[in-house]
Amino acid sequence: MANLTLMTFSVSKKEIKDFFRAESTVSALRVVIGVFTPVLLLFYFKENQLAIQVLLGGSFISAVDLNTNFVSKLKIYLTAFILTLILHSSVILLADSTVLLNIFLAIVIFLLAYIAAFDFNMAMLAFSGYLSIMLGLSFSARIEVDALRGHLSGVLTGELLYVAYSMIVFYLYKPVLINRKISDLLNLTADYFDLRLKYLTTDSFKEEEVLYNLAQFQTALNPKYDEIRDLILKERMDLLGSKRKNELYLFIFIELIEMFELALVTHFNPQTYQEIKKKYPGTVSIEDTIAQLPGILRELSQYVSQKKGKVVSTPDVFEKLNYLDKIVSELKQNKNPSKEEVKDFRIINRFNIYLKHQINKIERLIFLTSGRDNLVKMDFDASRKHNFIPARKLTKDAFISNLTLDSSYFRFAIRMAITSVTGYILAGFLHFQNPNWVLLTILVIMKPGYSITKNRFSQRIYGTIAGALIVLPLAYLNISPLLGIFLMAIAFFFAFSFLPKDYVKATLFFTLFVLLLFGVLVRLNTQIILFRVIDTIFGGILCYIAIRTIFPFWEQKSIPVFINEAWSSNKQLALYVLEAIKTGKIDKTTYRSYRKDSYVKMANLISSYNRLMTDPKEKQKLEKNSYNIIMNNYSFMITTSSIGVYMTQFEQKVYDLDLVSPHADKLIEELNYTKEIKILTAEKNIQTSVPETNIEPDSLAPEVLHTRFLIDQIERLSILNESIKSSFIS
Repeated sequence: MANLTLMTFSVSKKEIKDFFRAESTVSALRVVIGVFTPVLLLFYFKENQLAIQVLLGGSFISAVDLNTNFVSKLKIYLTAFILTLILHSSVILLADSTVLLNIFLAIVIFLLAYIAAFDFNMAMLAFSGYLSIMLGLSFSARIEVDALRGHLSGVLTGELLYVAYSMIVFYLYKPVLINRKISDLLNLTADYFDLRLKYLTTDSFKEEEVLYNLAQFQTALNPKYDEIRDLILKERMDLLGSKRKNELYLFIFIELIEMFELALVTHFNPQTYQEIKKKYPGTVSIEDTIAQLPGILRELSQYVSQKKGKVVSTPDVFEKLNYLDKIVSELKQNKNPSKEEVKDFRIINRFNIYLKHQINKIERLIFLTSGRDNLVKMDFDASRKHNFIPARKLTKDAFISNLTLDSSYFRFAIRMAITSVTGYILAGFLHFQNPNWVLLTILVIMKPGYSITKNRFSQRIYGTIAGALIVLPLAYLNISPLLGIFLMAIAFFFAFSFLPKDYVKATLFFTLFVLLLFGVLVRLNTQIILFRVIDTIFGGILCYIAIRTIFPFWEQKSIPVFINEAWSSNKQLALYVLEAIKTGKIDKTTYRSYRKDSYVKMANLISSYNRLMTDPKEKQKLEKNSYNIIMNNYSFMITTSSIGVYMTQFEQKVYDLDLVSPHADKLIEELNYTKEIKILTAEKNIQTSVPETNIEPDSLAPEVLHTRFLIDQIERLSILNESIKSSFIS
C-alpha cells in the first residue's frame, strides 16, 4: 500500500504553490467553472432535474476542452457534440433490448477505442463518448421514452453553454497559455544546460550512457514542441490582431529549438576538457559561463510567464568570455604551432564559438520577449510554416491501413470491445448493482500498452478504496442536493488537476465525484459504496487478464517500424546537408523542416524502446540490438546536425571543396544504397559513437580547420552508416 501516499498530507508551501500554478490545475479550474456554474445556479433556483441534465452535457463536452488552436477546437467540439448526443440517446433507447444493446456497445466501443489509439485528441474524444454511454446506461432506468426529448434538450443546453463559455475563455486565455508553455520550455532548456554542465565536469564519463540520457531528455521535449507548434502554426483566426503575436511566439520558439540544437551537437569530452583546463587555467571560464546560462534562462522564463522583474541582460557572461578570447588570440600568434597546440586551439576555439552563439541566442530571446523584436532578423519563411505543423495521425488512409491484426491499434480496439462488453454482461449476470461501473472501469483502465494498463489496474484500486473510505461518512448524513453538487465540483477540480501526474489521487477524487453524483440522484448508502469498490476490482482484474490473452500486442513488433522511420529521416537530413556542403548554400527553412522530422522520428523511436522495456522479459528479445541501433541513429543525427549548424549558423564558411567533396560524394552514394534495416534476435555489435580523428592539421588557418571539421564529421557518418549496413542490411 506504499502507493497510498496521498493519505499523508505533509506538503510544503512550494509544493502547494506549484500545484496551483500547474497547467493541469488551471485547466481543471476552467472546466469546473464552466460545468458547475450553471448547475449550481439551477439547483439554487430548485430546477434540480434540468441542473442534472446540464451537468451531463457539460461533463460530456468538457472532456474535449483541449489546448489546441481555435479552429481545431471548434471542430472537435462539433464532433463531440454530435457523437455524445447520439450515443447517449441510443443506449437509453436500447436499454430494454439486451441483445441489441450489447451488439451496439461492442461496435461503438470498438470504433471509439480504435480512433483513441491514434493520438491524444482522439483519445479524449473517445473518452467523451465513453462517458455519454456510461451515464446513458445509468439514467436509462429513470427516463421514459416520452421524456427522452426533454432530457436531451437539457443535455444539449449544457453542451452549448459550455462550448460558448469555453471558446470565449480560451481566446482570452490563449496568449497566457502560450506564454506559460514558452516559459516551461525556457526552464527545460535551462535544465538541459545543467545536465550538459554535469557531464562536462564529471570524473567518470561513459559516452554511451550520456548519449542515452540526453536522448531521453530530448524525447520528453518532443510533445511540448508539438503543443506549441499546434497552438502557433495551425491558428487561422486573426481575432483581436493576434497574427503578429503568433509570429513573435514562433520566432521565440525557433530560437529555443536552435539553442537546444547547438548544445546537442557541441559534444565535449570531459577528460579532454580537464586536460585543457590544467594547461590553460583561464579556460575554467568555460564551465563558469555555462553555469550562468541556466540562471539567465530561468529569469527569462519568469519574465515571460509573469511579466515581473527586470529584463534580463548578459554583460557578466561576456566578461568571462574575454578570458577565452585572450587564450585563442595568444595561440593564434604562434606561426609554427605543434600538433598538440593545434588540437588545443581547436578545442578552446570551439568552446568559444559555441558559447558566443548561445549568448547571442539568449540576447535575441531577450529582444523578442521584451518587445524589441525589431532588433532581431529572423531567417524563416513564414509562407512554409505548414511544413512544421504536427501531422494528423488519424487520416482516411491510416484508418483503413490499420484495419488488420498486424496493427496494434486494431488489436487494442478488439480487446477493448470484447473485454468491456464481456465485463458488462458478467456484471449483470452476477447481479452487480451497477454493471455500467464495471464497463467504465474497463474503458478507463485499459490502454494499448501492457505496462500502463498493469499500473493503472493497481492505481485504480488504491484510489477507489481510498475515495470510498473518505466518502463513507456521508452515507450516514442527509446532505442537501446543493451541497452535494458543491462537493462534486471540488472533487471534479482535484480529479482533473491530478490526472496528468498522479493517477491514484485522480482516481480518489473521481470516485468521490461519482459517489456524490449518486448521492444527489438517490440517497447514498454503504451498499452503493461497497459495490463501487467491487465493480472496480472486478473490472480491473478483467483488464489485467485481457491485456495478456486477448490479441496481445508486444512492442517488439512495432519497434522495427520506428527504427526504419528514424533511419529514413536521418538519411534525408544527411543527404540534404551533404548537398549543401557541395553547393555552399543552404535554405534554413528547408533544413529546419528536415531537422524537425528527424527529431520527431527519433523521439518516436525512443518512446517505442521505453515501451519495449516495460513489456514482460520474455517479450524483449530485440532489446539489445534495438538499443544499439537507437544509439547509432542518435549519434548519426547529432553528427549530421553538427554539419547543419555549421552551414546555417556560421557566416564565414571557408573550406576546401576539392578536399571535402570526395568524402561527401562517397557518403551520398552509400546512403542512397542503404536499404531497410532488419532487426535480428542474435546480438550484434554496432558502433554507437565514433571518436574524433587523431590527425591534426599543421596550420591554424580557418580554411584548414573548417575543412578538417567537415571531413571528420562526414567520416563519422560513414562509419556509423557502415556499422548498421554490415550488421543489419542484407
